[in-house]
Amino acid sequence: AIERDEPLDAEQRIVRPDGIEKVIYARGKVLRENGVAVKLIGTAQDITERKKQETFREQFIANAAHELRTPMTTLVGFVEMLSRKRSTMPETQLQVVIDAMARSGDRLAVLINNLLDLSKLQQGELEFDLAPVAVGEVLETVKDSTPPPEGKSVEVSVQGEPVALADRHRLDQVVSNLLTNAYRYGGPTIRMEACETNGSVVVTVADDGEGIEAGLLTNLFDPFTRGAASSEVGGSGLGLAIVKMLVDASGGEIWHEPESPHGTRFNVRLKRPS
Repeated sequence: AIERDEPLDAEQRIVRPDGIEKVIYARGKVLRENGVAVKLIGTAQDITERKKQETFREQFIANAAHELRTPMTTLVGFVEMLSRKRSTMPETQLQVVIDAMARSGDRLAVLINNLLDLSKLQQGELEFDLAPVAVGEVLETVKDSTPPPEGKSVEVSVQGEPVALADRHRLDQVVSNLLTNAYRYGGPTIRMEACETNGSVVVTVADDGEGIEAGLLTNLFDPFTRGAASSEVGGSGLGLAIVKMLVDASGGEIWHEPESPHGTRFNVRLKRPS
């Protein structure tokens, strides 16, 4: 800036003495007297969080585009096939194609709805109607509306009559997401539990599967975090991110812990009505 007599405008990654990395944006200008530089004045701004958000947004957009492209490509391919060969296709083959198109359409609809929910949650635009909710009724409703696939079973255990301060629809969404994940990635036996403890209500969804890969635990609730089995069983990688935001917006907390001797256990702690 001094040599070229131009404004200072620089972005620099630094490491503090305690080892923490930061990104600093510095700008300033040179003050001169009689043509001689006597001072450089300006500002240094910590933009670490902004850079993290920019990186996250770029990765999010790239991941969303990838997830949308897969079912869209399948759908377009089958439409083109029908356009060319519809008149010569046997009825059985035609039905296979239509069923595949329906599955791709359903996957697109679920993914788009999840993306919209995630966007609204991030911007604080999703409305919540917090009221006393009988948690046991929610668990039974979710069990009835989300029946287990072949080879899986669900047990519901409720201690007493726990009542939580929650939005009934959003709590249903949280439990449904956790139950669906247990179907996809968990073992043959899934348990949904609820109880009152230490002045709050804890809702648990656990299974006896192999558990979550150690490499996923750090970013477990980030969008598009997916394990090796995801390519086989499906899923968008948005469910747990949405669940955490829904729980946070309800004034609660969610955490994961390994189940003994093996398996996965998700716990949701909610406030009780005052």
